[in-house]
Amino acid sequence: MAKKVNRIIVNSKAGSAMSAGKQRLRDLLDSLPADQFEYIIVEPDALTDALTEAFKADTVDAVVVGGGDGTVSQAAGLAIEYDKTLGILPLGTMNLFAHAIAMPLDIEEAISALPTMQRSRVDVGTVDGRVFLNHVSVGLHPEFVAIRDKLPRSGRLSKIFNGLKAFATLLGRVKPVRLRFKGDFQSFRSNAVLAMVFVNPVPDELGKLPINPDQDEGQLALYLSDAHHELDLIGMTASAALGYWNSSPHLQRQVSRRIVIEAKSRLHLSIDGELTRSASPVSCSIAPLALKVLKPA
Repeated sequence: MAKKVNRIIVNSKAGSAMSAGKQRLRDLLDSLPADQFEYIIVEPDALTDALTEAFKADTVDAVVVGGGDGTVSQAAGLAIEYDKTLGILPLGTMNLFAHAIAMPLDIEEAISALPTMQRSRVDVGTVDGRVFLNHVSVGLHPEFVAIRDKLPRSGRLSKIFNGLKAFATLLGRVKPVRLRFKGDFQSFRSNAVLAMVFVNPVPDELGKLPINPDQDEGQLALYLSDAHHELDLIGMTASAALGYWNSSPHLQRQVSRRIVIEAKSRLHLSIDGELTRSASPVSCSIAPLALKVLKPA
């Protein structure tokens, strides 16, 4: 029986991949043991086919994905579907899942760490059956992503700068959405400007991103804001950016294994940073320890 290899698939247009350049990326990947790893660098329009082929292949053990949170989220769904292990190279802007599993964020360090990775399991969420690794959001956040992603970019820093421009644009035109929420709590309605469902509650810690280390608490966390005035929106955004999701006066929290969001019309969602529209209601559930991942030793 032929020995299985780990296949690395890199999104050529991921922010850090563009910044590093293809040749440097190839040099780093060529340094890996050839009997353990093979790699391909693909354009975004070929990414889905490359991922599907890798996860279906009998000769492939783990699939290591190089890209941003949206790419990694897509790969996670395939990993669960085909019962394979997912590894990641954090090449996006936020790299939230990489932070959650303590993956090195430097490209060279991340690639060097691959041969010594250990297998583990983590929680994921599902939204109407689709896997997500960090969040599903409604309201302010999807609008922010839509504006930011229309702006030209050439790498990670330009995407961050575009984010600041997008938030400034949004401030004067935020509109609340009338939503109803159901879960392991008394159902309620809210005129929300932002609703975000996270895989596991986010701990408060100065300067930390909205992630849960180890990602294994088996719960979803709903963070909700009805802040309508510009100063309140700035305060809410500042609290979240500083890492204070639970203690912010502009954010409410509910914890549940299942959260349903209802609206009178179709909902504009961000799922791990990828935009989509969905008919109401939207149903989010936790899938405890459903994903097999490679984590640093």
